[in-house]
Amino acid sequence: MFAGLAALACAMMATAFVMQYVLQLLPCPLCILQRIALLLTLLPLLAGVWLGRWRIAAAGCAGLAMLAALLGGGLAIRHLWLQQLSAEAVPECGPGLDYLLDTLPLGEALGMALRGSGECAEVAWTLYSISIPGWTLIGFSVLLLGSAVLLGRCLRRTPVAP
Repeated sequence: MFAGLAALACAMMATAFVMQYVLQLLPCPLCILQRIALLLTLLPLLAGVWLGRWRIAAAGCAGLAMLAALLGGGLAIRHLWLQQLSAEAVPECGPGLDYLLDTLPLGEALGMALRGSGECAEVAWTLYSISIPGWTLIGFSVLLLGSAVLLGRCLRRTPVAP
């Protein structure tokens, strides 16, 4: 199950890169933070593939993946909230995340990125009337639920891997 969830996270990351480099959809600061959360979800899932035979290590990997998926889901919800705002309520466009990190202390840069900007409120692409952060929220939800199942198996002492 660790491998299946890791494959989903890899597919989500690959989709993000296809959208950026093939479809030319530049990521906003919240998109970049969601990618970081996705990477933070992927790493413990990959570790769980190799450490899954040891219950405590598997439980730790599943727990870390759950926390990272929860963070990513929260970021996606924030992004969706910005997208539903009226045109008058949308924050002004701001600098990119790389500029913020170069010029401001880390906490202040992340705070500004989390507040979002006008570019975060723009809906540039949809599939079945669901925008990119909506699909990202669905993906993070599956990763969160799958990690919770893995954690439950570890805590009940049932086998995680054959």
